Amino acid sequence: MKKIYLENIDGWTYIVNPDSKNKRTDITGKYLWFSSNKQSLISMAEDILVKYGLLCAKVPQSDIPSNDSFILCVYDSSLKLKHELAKYSDDVILYR
Repeated sequence: MKKIYLENIDGWTYIVNPDSKNKRTDITGKYLWFSSNKQSLISMAEDILVKYGLLCAKVPQSDIPSNDSFILCVYDSSLKLKHELAKYSDDVILYR
């Protein structure tokens, strides 16, 4: 089992799951969360990538939020987990 790693590319910090069976070319959908706490989004992304076997997610590389919040994009080969991933929303993290 390989460890999740972070990679900075073009203003984004990518969270990558090297154990995922998905390939970048398989990605057709994404899930979005917003929060003022960037580290909470990164930790949540790591958990989601491992639990669901997804390949990658990203947050802005900047530590200054845009419009008072950071965005987390989690990528998937479809939107099959739309309702399942909604449970990760709470008072601090908003799911759309």
